[in-house]
Amino acid sequence: MSRNKESIAAFLNDLVMHSQIQNSGKTKHQIKQENEGLTSHEIAQKAPLQKPHEYIDMYKEMYRDIRDNTTAGRDERGVFQPSLVSGSDAVGFLERKIETAIQDMEEGKRGLSQGRFQNIVSAIEKIPAFMSGRTDRFQEISESWRGLHTVLDELRNSSTVKELASPPAVTRAYNNPEAVVSALTNERAKFVAEMQNRLGLRVDNARTFTINPNGTISFFSKGHMPHKNYAIPRDLYHKALALNNGKFGRAEIMPYRTYLNHLESACKKVGESYSGSHSFRHSFAKSLYNRLLVEGKSAIEAKAAVSEALFHRRIDIVDCYLR
Repeated sequence: MSRNKESIAAFLNDLVMHSQIQNSGKTKHQIKQENEGLTSHEIAQKAPLQKPHEYIDMYKEMYRDIRDNTTAGRDERGVFQPSLVSGSDAVGFLERKIETAIQDMEEGKRGLSQGRFQNIVSAIEKIPAFMSGRTDRFQEISESWRGLHTVLDELRNSSTVKELASPPAVTRAYNNPEAVVSALTNERAKFVAEMQNRLGLRVDNARTFTINPNGTISFFSKGHMPHKNYAIPRDLYHKALALNNGKFGRAEIMPYRTYLNHLESACKKVGESYSGSHSFRHSFAKSLYNRLLVEGKSAIEAKAAVSEALFHRRIDIVDCYLR
């Protein structure tokens, strides 16, 4: 069914400001009296927002991230429609936030705090509540947001979220990254893992890129740094082309969250500790560094080469990968 393109701002304003919750006029005290036995968290989910525009701003960040970094939320013409974003897409956004925050901490940057992350989770958790009770289009949309609370509870208590309080003191590198790759049974997940393991790419660059006719790929790495003709091994190039139906241009090999699910299962199969996709990057860095030392490079020369391979501008950042 064809539809006109809707702006993210208009969609979110309708979602929040026209919801039954926001227009109920009830206080948390009234909700508590009318719903005996509710927890404070459950009461907060039913209460109107004091500063709704702060929530809308958080939602804008999420919807823009999903629009810019995934192929989710597209209609049959490939046009992004906020109404097509689902709860699983929101979880994928949160997982990307965690991974980026941990990377920032490892590199000595001030990143997303655990408290701030929990606030974002709580805000996203309220989206199904805004849809509840609507008789308009949000009634249909709400189906794709069911079960979000359970998934978010698991995410809140995950080991990766706990790392936001303090970065890991030991390496996140796999003992045997090749075994993890081999344990992946999904063809697309295995390709993304190969890209990370053999090239040290961040997950978003390994799964989403532009395929060029000259045997290279293009993407933007962290900090929006362009890599217009990044050379990859011929076998990986031909595999990428095959997975993209033989077409040059933009390719999304696999959704972020789907890849992480496959990766976590593979880690369990081979007894490796799972801590997100960034472990491949740590494994690559350690392997390359040790190989360069064997080849006669000095420690400084080896670190400089690893830093360049990881697209870092500061050599000292490499230390966090070599623990």
